[in-house]
Amino acid sequence: VGLQEGLLVVLFLFLVLFCCRRRKMDEFDVLLSAEDSFMQQGLREGEEMGRKLGLSEGFDMGRQQGHELGKELGYYVGCCLVWKSVHVAQPRAIQSIEKLLQKATQFNFDDPASEEFDRQLSTIRSLFKKINSLLKSPVHLDSAVADLSF
Repeated sequence: VGLQEGLLVVLFLFLVLFCCRRRKMDEFDVLLSAEDSFMQQGLREGEEMGRKLGLSEGFDMGRQQGHELGKELGYYVGCCLVWKSVHVAQPRAIQSIEKLLQKATQFNFDDPASEEFDRQLSTIRSLFKKINSLLKSPVHLDSAVADLSF
């Protein structure tokens, strides 16, 4: 506790004692009153500090999760563009590539807590696996994304 805070506490206790003597309160009641007021002040300050810290940590986590999701969707789109450029000849694969491109580029990032968000992401991942299977491609997201560096 700093010198200024200590002086404020002493001044506060002095004022409380002075006011209580005028009201004829017991000194023990004064201490309980001071303790309660300090507890309430500490509670308010702790809640405010927790709110700020929670917002900061939540923002950082959201940014990290958004980065990971963007990297994943970008990888899928990149693979689709490569497959289109090498002129894949299988009609089912071409149809799936177009569908994956459409779903990935129109992905709605607005509400990540919704069931629709999870459903869209699951559909995109399933399409990517389907295309890999149709093309007998050895491309896998985990190893390919881990090797990326900029």
